[in-house]
Amino acid sequence: MRSSTSSIQNKVFGVIFGLTFSLVAFLATYFPARQIESVRHGLETRALSYATLLSKETESAVAFDDRETAREVFAALSEDPDVRAIALYKSDGQVLHALGELSPNGIGPGAQGTAPRLVPATGAITAVAPVVSKEGPRGTLLLEMSTESIDVESARIGRTAAAVGLGALVAAALAAFWIGRSLARRLGTIARATHAVAAGNLDVSPISDDSGDEVGQLARSCNRMLENLRGLVLQIRETAEKEQVRLDDLVRLRTQELDARNQDMRLVLDHVSQGLLTVDCAGTISPEHSRVVEEWLGAPRPHATLWEYLAGASRSVAEWLELGWSDLGDGPLPLAVSLDQLPKKLCVGKRDLALAYTPILEGDRLQKVLVVVSDVTSEIARQRAEAEQRETLNVFERVAKDRAGFVEFVTDAKQLIARIVESKQEGARCLRDVHTLKGNCAMFGLTRVAAVCHEIEGRMVGGGGAPTAAELDALVQRWEEVSSRITSFLAEPRGDRLEVAERDRVAHVQAILSGTPRQELARAVARWKLESASDRLARLALQVEATAQRLGKSVVVTTEGNDLRFDGARWRSFWGAFTHVIRNAVDHGVASDDQQSSASPAPGNITLRTAREGDEWVISIADDGPGIDWEAVAERGRALGLPTTTHAELVDILFRDGVSTRTTATEVSGRGVGLGAVRAECEARGGKVLLASTLGVGTTFFFRFPASTMYDAADVARARISVAPRQDVSAAS
Repeated sequence: MRSSTSSIQNKVFGVIFGLTFSLVAFLATYFPARQIESVRHGLETRALSYATLLSKETESAVAFDDRETAREVFAALSEDPDVRAIALYKSDGQVLHALGELSPNGIGPGAQGTAPRLVPATGAITAVAPVVSKEGPRGTLLLEMSTESIDVESARIGRTAAAVGLGALVAAALAAFWIGRSLARRLGTIARATHAVAAGNLDVSPISDDSGDEVGQLARSCNRMLENLRGLVLQIRETAEKEQVRLDDLVRLRTQELDARNQDMRLVLDHVSQGLLTVDCAGTISPEHSRVVEEWLGAPRPHATLWEYLAGASRSVAEWLELGWSDLGDGPLPLAVSLDQLPKKLCVGKRDLALAYTPILEGDRLQKVLVVVSDVTSEIARQRAEAEQRETLNVFERVAKDRAGFVEFVTDAKQLIARIVESKQEGARCLRDVHTLKGNCAMFGLTRVAAVCHEIEGRMVGGGGAPTAAELDALVQRWEEVSSRITSFLAEPRGDRLEVAERDRVAHVQAILSGTPRQELARAVARWKLESASDRLARLALQVEATAQRLGKSVVVTTEGNDLRFDGARWRSFWGAFTHVIRNAVDHGVASDDQQSSASPAPGNITLRTAREGDEWVISIADDGPGIDWEAVAERGRALGLPTTTHAELVDILFRDGVSTRTTATEVSGRGVGLGAVRAECEARGGKVLLASTLGVGTTFFFRFPASTMYDAADVARARISVAPRQDVSAAS
C-alpha cells in the first residue's frame, strides 16, 4: 500500500514539475530573445535614421569640400554613446571627415546604393547612406554603432529570466509536492479501505473525505459500497442460517429414510443365498455386499479391488481378472465380449463358486459391474456324478460290445500315463502321448480323462512346456477314479483258455470234413492265437461310429479284413495311434447333419481295409468327403518356411507336428499332433505312409508294411500241434 501511494505522489510531482520546467524553460528562452531582438532592432533603426540624417546634412559639405561643416554635423552625434565611428567619403573615395575609428569590416567608400541600408559587420551595426545633391551622387556616409548596449541588455535580461525561472521552478516544485502528497494520502486512505474489504474485513472505518472533487466522490462511493456490502453480507448470513436449518432438517429426514432403506437392503443382502458385490470401473469394491460373501471369502478390505480380494482364494483367477478388467469400458472389444472373457469359476477349499457379471450402465457408458457369486458345489457334484454315471454306462456298453478291445484300451492307457508321468521325453513325444491318450479316452467314453488331457495339450501347444506336477497329479487322480469303477467289468480271463470266433470254428469243421491234411489243420489252429484283422477292423468301426455320434454326424462303415491275422501284442501301440486317423477321417471327411442342405442328409462312407499285396501288408482308411485342400497345406508350409513344391513335400507338411488345416482346435482334432504320432509308429515298424486325396472325391490313407512284420512265423511254427501217424483201429483188432 505504501509503495502504491508513493508511486502516485511521485508521478504527480513529476508531471507537475516537468510541465512547469518545460514552460519556464520555454519562456526564459523565448522572451529574452524577443527583448534582445527588439533592442537590436531599435539600434539598427537609429543607425539608419542617423545615416539618413547625416547624409542630407553633409550634402553641402561634400559638394563644397567643407570639412568644418562635416565636423559640426558629426559633433552633434558624438553625444550618443552608441555611435562608435562616422566617416564621410567623397565620390573619389577620399575621406572628407571621420569621427572615431571604423572596424576593419571591409566596407569602404566604394559602397554603392541609392538609399540608406545596413551592411553585415562583426561586433557592430553599420549603416551606409549615399550623399546625393541635385547634380547627382557626391559621396558616401558610413555610420557604425557599437553593440555593447545589446550585450549589456542581454546579460541583464538573462539574469532576470534565470531569477524568475528559478523562482517559478521552486514554486512549482512546492506546489507539485503538496498536490501529489495530498492526492496520494487521500487515494492511499481509499486503497487501504478497499484492500481490507477485498480481504474480507468489512469492519473498517468509513473514509473521511468531504472534498467535492473526484477523489472525494470516489471516497463517498467507497463508503456507500461498504455499507451495501455489509447489508448484503448480513442478508446472506441470515439466509444461510435459515438454509442451513432447512438442510439440516432435510438431511436428517433423508438420513432416516436411507437408514430405513439400508436396513431393508441389509436385511435382503443378509438373507440372499448368492454373493452380491458392486465393483466400479477401476475394480474397487463398494462397501455394500451380501453377508454370504464374507462367509465364503472373508470381509473385503476398504477400497480393495476385486482381484486383490480374490487373490487369497486363487492367484491365477485374480491375475486373469485384473488383466481382463482393464479391457472393460474403453477396451477394443464390445462390453459383452469383455465380460464374457472374465473368469467364471473360483474354488475355495471344497467349495465351488460361479462368478457372473452384470453391467450397470448410465446411458451407453459403463458405471459399475454387479458381480454375482453363486455356490455351485452341489451342482458341480451332481454334474460330476452324472458324468461318472455316463462314463460307467459307456464302459459297460463298450465291454458288452468288445470286451477284448476295451481291455486293450485300458492296458494301453496305463502304459501311456506311465510314460507321460515317469519318462523324461522330449516335448514332441510327450505331446503325442497326451494327444493319443485324449483321443482313445474320448472314443471309449471316458470324457473326463479326455478333458484333463485336452487342457494339458492346449497349454503345451501354446508353448507352455512339459506338463506340470499339478497337471500330472490331476491326470493320474482322474484315471484312478475311472479305474476304480471299471475294474469290476474287466476281470482277467483265464490264461489257459482261447476264444475262437464262430466263423473260425465253422471253417475248421468244414476243413476236417473235406479231408484237409492234418498239418494244414494244425497250422490253422496255431494261427488262432493271432489277432484277426476282421475283428480289429470291427473294433475300429465301433470307434468310427462313436466319434461320429459325438460330432453329430451320420456314417456308414465298411470293413474288409480279407482273412488276415497278425500279432496283436506287437501291433497294439500302432492301433492306439491309428485312432488319430479315424478321428481325422470322421472330423474332416464326413459332413455333419446340419451342414448338409437336404432334408434327409446322406451319411458319409468310411472304409477300413487290410490286405496282403505281394510282400507287403497294407492297412487303409478311406472317406468320400471333400478331400484335402492342398493349397491350404502349402500356405501353412510356407508360413513355417518348409518346401512346398512336390506332392511328397505337401504330404510331409501334413504329417508334421503342429500342422493342421483347422484354424481352431477341438477335443477331436485341430492340434496337428495325431498324424505325426501315426507316422512315427508306422516308421518304427519299417513301414511308410501314402496319401491320396482329391477335392470333392475323398481321401485315402495307406500304411504299407513288410509282410514279415505281421507276426513271427517261428512262433507260429512252434505252436503247431505235433500230430502222430494215424493208426488203423480195425487192423489192430
